[in-house]
Amino acid sequence: MHESQRRSAPAAPLAGGPAAGGTPPVRARHAWGKRARRKLRSLALEALALPLVPPALVGVALRAAAPFAGRSRAVRTLRANLALAGAAAGVVDARALERAVLRHAALQFVSWVRLSRARGAWVLAAVRTTPEAEQALQALLGGQGAIVATAHLGEWELLAAYLARRGVQGGVIGLERREDPTSAWLARLRAANGVATHAHDGPPRALLAELAAGRVLGILTDLETPRSDQVLLPFLGVPAHCASAPAALARASGRPIVPLVCVREGGTWTIHASPALRFDRQAARAGEERRLLLELNAVYAAWIRRWPEQWAWHQPRWRRQGAARQLLD
Repeated sequence: MHESQRRSAPAAPLAGGPAAGGTPPVRARHAWGKRARRKLRSLALEALALPLVPPALVGVALRAAAPFAGRSRAVRTLRANLALAGAAAGVVDARALERAVLRHAALQFVSWVRLSRARGAWVLAAVRTTPEAEQALQALLGGQGAIVATAHLGEWELLAAYLARRGVQGGVIGLERREDPTSAWLARLRAANGVATHAHDGPPRALLAELAAGRVLGILTDLETPRSDQVLLPFLGVPAHCASAPAALARASGRPIVPLVCVREGGTWTIHASPALRFDRQAARAGEERRLLLELNAVYAAWIRRWPEQWAWHQPRWRRQGAARQLLD
């Protein structure tokens, strides 16, 4: 999800053996480095799934490393996003929020490690639902099918695991990065908790079949989604590319969009619900799609204003906007 300006450089050998003087080609060294980093990440994630290291110790290590992350691409993105939309989100102290976002990311990864170990009894004990969320959950258990929309806020993987352990049948639409071991690790994490993963760029008919069968589809649409249909709409007052999938699925299936979010409150997690959204099939398609996506963006914005430290500010929400690129460069 990261782009940087390309600088002109002497042409490197395209393939094959070393360049003049026996030095490997720049591209070959870069490709080898990427493969090595992916392999190391894969081995680290596999090790974390084993009950060798206490999850709490992982969290301590990540929080200790947070002060040294100031020059990372993620932190630069976080600061650029705050410069673009922090005021609209009600952020007063950007640096304090930056620290809180990094602390939350560490806590979130700890819960992912716990979920990856397939001992999920703690999930039901750690999560509670508000009355509105419990009512929405009971409707999901009715087997009529629904699109659960959430954001990269709070703990979305824990939300999916909790719903599955409460008996909700279905899966999530996930961004599949075929060369990224994290993507495969998250898919295994979900499967261990009874949650199927559907590729976001898979055939729409497969997703519609899930909804027609009365199952639930979870979807995250608060960030840009590669290889998908998107429309330009305001998000926290800044034009942003927004996935049209929630509106398209709601239109084609006739099923409601149910906004749910799982946030940390005190020492536990709480699921909150916003009113369900429906696609009016009698209205003009383009206008109704825009209305529905704007309403969903308004839900996400309200969540971010309420729990700003739990949103993924470090993800490139506005990466294709000129202002965002200038702030990141």
